[in-house]
Amino acid sequence: ILLPPLLLRFYPLIKRTKLKLPAVSTHGFGKRVLKARYVIVGLALLAAVPLYLAQKNIDYYYATSENLDPSSPSIVDGETMNRIFKSGNVVALILPNDGGAAEEKIAKELKTLPEVTTVTALTTLADNATSTLVIPESARSRFVSDEHRIMQIALDLPVDGERTEKVLDTIEEIAHRYEENALLAGEATVYREFHKITDVDFVRVNILSIVLIGLIVLVSFKSLSVPILLVFVIRMGTWINIAIPYFAGTKLSFLSAIIVGAIQLGATVDYAILFTSMMQAGLKERGGGIDTAVTALAQTAPAITTSA
Repeated sequence: ILLPPLLLRFYPLIKRTKLKLPAVSTHGFGKRVLKARYVIVGLALLAAVPLYLAQKNIDYYYATSENLDPSSPSIVDGETMNRIFKSGNVVALILPNDGGAAEEKIAKELKTLPEVTTVTALTTLADNATSTLVIPESARSRFVSDEHRIMQIALDLPVDGERTEKVLDTIEEIAHRYEENALLAGEATVYREFHKITDVDFVRVNILSIVLIGLIVLVSFKSLSVPILLVFVIRMGTWINIAIPYFAGTKLSFLSAIIVGAIQLGATVDYAILFTSMMQAGLKERGGGIDTAVTALAQTAPAITTSA
């Protein structure tokens, strides 16, 4: 709404300040692309399945510390605190206050796990029957209230990762054997929930985006075959970018995948519609043939390369 009146109002100024740059012909580019069309299509079909599987199996990380430079103050200070106070990866197990019977059994079994370094609870500090006598009330209040008891579990594991998630699942399995209302909380459990939620959401978003793109293209071009072709091309572009870290053997932030996918999806939809519109207009004016495709490529290449 704003751009057309601005361009009309300032057109004399735009004309006077136009730069005299050498013209770059994209006609040759279009010819070379069309000459290799069979090779390009063949490579795309051969690469589609590997690229899809690669981007699907990429290793994502969810911890915010992975995004920071190892020499940054927050990382250095955190490592220093972990080294001095042995804090590391600590999760809290919250239990209903049943007097400590379930807590004592859970703590005893958790100590047998090799990944668990320490288990701290009221029943591990003193015998349950005599804890009220030997532990001051100020210390007792850190581990027990009228309704709940809390157990601190230190793990010799990073806060994020597949192995950490398996150990958390094991801790919950042990706790639920003795108390079905047990609740595990902590930084590591947050990242585990991120992993579970995003795995499902990625699939839902991808399916929804494919359906919406197909509907947009279907309405735009009133064709059943054009949406299929454009959706394939659009998804291929996204698969290529997301699959690069997989083949490079590097982990990717789950937020990076969302951002890259969203930006490229929006851009490639515009590019695909622009080129297809030019191609259809050329077919109506000049009929079929290589020249029509070359002209469409030459006309759309400047706009696509400039915005990209």
